[in-house]
Amino acid sequence: MSVTQPGKISVSKNRLSHAEPLFEAARIALIATISVWMGAAVSGNLIAAPAKFQAPSLTLPVALDVGRMQFLWIGVFEAFCTLLIALLLLSFRQKPSLSLIVALCVFGFQRLWLLPLLNARTLLIIAGQPVEDSSLHLLYVASEFLKIGFLFWAGIREMRSLFRKARPTAVSVQT
Repeated sequence: MSVTQPGKISVSKNRLSHAEPLFEAARIALIATISVWMGAAVSGNLIAAPAKFQAPSLTLPVALDVGRMQFLWIGVFEAFCTLLIALLLLSFRQKPSLSLIVALCVFGFQRLWLLPLLNARTLLIIAGQPVEDSSLHLLYVASEFLKIGFLFWAGIREMRSLFRKARPTAVSVQT
């Protein structure tokens, strides 16, 4: 329905409905990005990382050096996912959910505090220097499970929101 006022341009009340498919596409892309990020975290950080230490042909320094590169590049990919998520949220003017905020904070904690400490220890071990026992690896694994759990929760929340909006509404029929 268009409303025309003298001296004004015609404004459509359905303008928002024309943008709805774009918002839906952005929400689907958001769900896909969260899912891909979660898959990369599980496969790269929880499966592949410990698996390399099971290979008898890899010495500890070599396995640690490979691990350093693995975590570097998974971190780059995860940072790309966070940037894409931010752009998608901005595209349909949605605030991030609490679960997504927590996942992003855990990622920041891992990248800015925990991994630099683990990297320093790794470099000492590769150089043949002694290092004290530490529970930093356990803290990393716990934070990884926490991040993945919150990403899962955020993805489920976004899917529910998408399907809730796609659900047909009841129409009353008057006879």
